[in-house]
Amino acid sequence: MILINQTIVNKTKGNCIQAVVASMFELDMTQVPNFVLFGKKYWNMLYYFIWGLGYQIGCRDIKFFPLSREHLINGCIMASVKSKTYKHVTHAILVNSVGKVIHDPNPKKQYQDVNVLKTGELVQWTHMKKI
Repeated sequence: MILINQTIVNKTKGNCIQAVVASMFELDMTQVPNFVLFGKKYWNMLYYFIWGLGYQIGCRDIKFFPLSREHLINGCIMASVKSKTYKHVTHAILVNSVGKVIHDPNPKKQYQDVNVLKTGELVQWTHMKKI
């Protein structure tokens, strides 16, 4: 994993997902699209981009699917929390297998080193597995 920060902090066009995908797969930001710019089709774009990297992706509700070491890719799991910058928006982060934030791509780093599983701030996590 390499740490890449988001360069656009914006309620509707922010690129935190782009930054965490680039970080997780050790890619340059220019190699990863800003998925939210695709509007309602952003999930499809993310799905097919991750598929192209050789992984299958799906979202998991923490209430029903616990985190585990088997879900780690390059030492991290992509997850989302409620944004501390904007209301009614989620923010993409990278966590370890016990819910501690190992990379908050927001320049303010408001979630960095917080165990969002223990605090209850983890909204969902993204399950990826090799195809």
